[in-house]
Amino acid sequence: MLYEIYTSADVSCTAATAKTVLMFTFLNDATSAPLVWRVIDWDIDIEGAAGTTGALAELVQSTQATAGTTTADNTAFTQLAGPKSVNPTTAQGSGGYGCGINRNYTAEPTVLTPILGPRKFLQGSSWTKQLPLGFNPIIPTPGVTAKGIGIRVTVPVTASVRCSIQLALGSQP
Repeated sequence: MLYEIYTSADVSCTAATAKTVLMFTFLNDATSAPLVWRVIDWDIDIEGAAGTTGALAELVQSTQATAGTTTADNTAFTQLAGPKSVNPTTAQGSGGYGCGINRNYTAEPTVLTPILGPRKFLQGSSWTKQLPLGFNPIIPTPGVTAKGIGIRVTVPVTASVRCSIQLALGSQP
C-alpha cells in the first residue's frame, strides 16, 4: 500500500521558530504489533517573502511522549497504490490501521528525532526529496519506540507552509 499524507491547508510559521507542520501517528506499543512504514519521498512548499537565509526542513520521528496540541486532519491522505482500498485512519479491527494525521502544531509533540539530516533551501520555493527504493528509512527505526513521522520547519521570515510525505506500508521495496 502506498499513501500520501499532506497538509490540507496552509500552516503559518513564525520566523526563527521550529514548528512541526505535519505528523502521521501510528500504533506502536506492547499490545499491538507495530506497522512498518517506509518513506518514499517528502516535499515542502514555503510561500512568502524570501529570507536572507535558507529555510530548514527536517523529517522527524516522534515517540509521542507528549502528543502536542494540533489540528486533526484525518482526511488529508490519498491512497496511491495497493490491491484494495484501506483507510489508514480507520480503527484497527474496522478495516483500517488506526493511524492519525495532524497538522499545525501549536505545542510541539515530543520526543522528536531527525531521521535524515536537516535540509536547507530557499524560502519562496518548493523542494522534494525522493529516496531510492531499498534505501528508504524504515519507521519505526529498529529499536526505537517511535509512534509518529513528521516534518518540522524553521523559516527565516514568517511564511505559510504546505508539505506531504509518501509512505509505503511494509519493510520490503
